[in-house]
Amino acid sequence: QALLRGELEGDLIAYADPTAQHIIGDAKQMARQRIFSSPQRHRSELGASAMLEKILDGFVPAALEVGACKNDKVSFKAQKYLALMGTHQPEIGVSPYIALCQTMDFIAGMTDKYAVTLAGQLNGELW
Repeated sequence: QALLRGELEGDLIAYADPTAQHIIGDAKQMARQRIFSSPQRHRSELGASAMLEKILDGFVPAALEVGACKNDKVSFKAQKYLALMGTHQPEIGVSPYIALCQTMDFIAGMTDKYAVTLAGQLNGELW
């Protein structure tokens, strides 16, 4: 009942029988050794981080520029990033907060394949 009310104290596994605790502990240890410490995982995480950084480095300043725009004109570079957003781009005159929220929604909606392709293109790689 405490679990259903959100009042359970401590780790849920501590309430399991000792055999289950042992099996879960072994599985966690194996995951730490074989998955979380894997060089392939580190490469994937670093690659994903670089990809996301490239995308954010372009779209976030464009969104902030839209949010700060007073004269209906944004820079050439911001125009290009906004054009990539299509119908999802924030409109001139919205608050910086709304512009960022719309931009984050657009980025969060990207498929992995699209994000990888886009980051590569933004990096000047041939496609």
